[in-house]
Amino acid sequence: MLETVFMIRDGNFGSNYDLKLFGALIGAILAFYYWVRYKKLDYVWVYTIGFLAWFGVKWFLQLMGIRDIQDANLFGIPINSFVQALLRGGFEGALIAVMGVFFADGLMSKGKERWAFGVALIVVLLSIVTQSLMQAIPIKNAGGEVLSRRDMLNPIGLLLLFTALAFTLWWAKTKATPLARKRALYMYLVMASIGLVWNIAEFTANTRWIETGTFESPVRAALVIEFMALSFDTFIEIAMAYMPFLALPYLFRLIK
Repeated sequence: MLETVFMIRDGNFGSNYDLKLFGALIGAILAFYYWVRYKKLDYVWVYTIGFLAWFGVKWFLQLMGIRDIQDANLFGIPINSFVQALLRGGFEGALIAVMGVFFADGLMSKGKERWAFGVALIVVLLSIVTQSLMQAIPIKNAGGEVLSRRDMLNPIGLLLLFTALAFTLWWAKTKATPLARKRALYMYLVMASIGLVWNIAEFTANTRWIETGTFESPVRAALVIEFMALSFDTFIEIAMAYMPFLALPYLFRLIK
């Protein structure tokens, strides 16, 4: 009997907290640059909300035992789960959300600028593939000790996810202006592209896969379950989960 479904992350990339710190700083610099140049706080609010929300969710998942994560280091110094959640919030939440809006804005522009942003996005996607393949491991350590094992079917986690989904759809349908709705759509497409390429690259590198069973006795999932779970992760858990970071500032008129 299928007890639950696990998202597995292994290899060195997910545990590289030096990179997460630098990424969080790059996101902050990009948000600050947008503010200085355009006199708008759009990216600052997306960064702030993305950081707080992602940190809160990651810390909550670890506290509730929904996600089993290994020890990690920052510049060779051991860090606890709280610091890990902070750095994940800055990199996986804030930076990625700001990148999503940044490329969405660029792709909404016209002429040469649109093409330039398109080329830049392709470069980012290729860098994700390169980084993932550089961290490849020989085989998927199914059922063994891995960097992270997350329960994808935990009711609390699903409740948080679908609440975010319902909020985003409600905002897009009832509150968003046509321009804000278009911006959100482009952001979703960018995030889906990043998530799709990332999952394919990590799967190929043997650092991401799906398992079923329990935390005590997980096994590699059947191919159809693996395909469905990775698709769900790409288009819902990654792409859709970031949308409230843009919708909330719009809702509270923090973005004009």
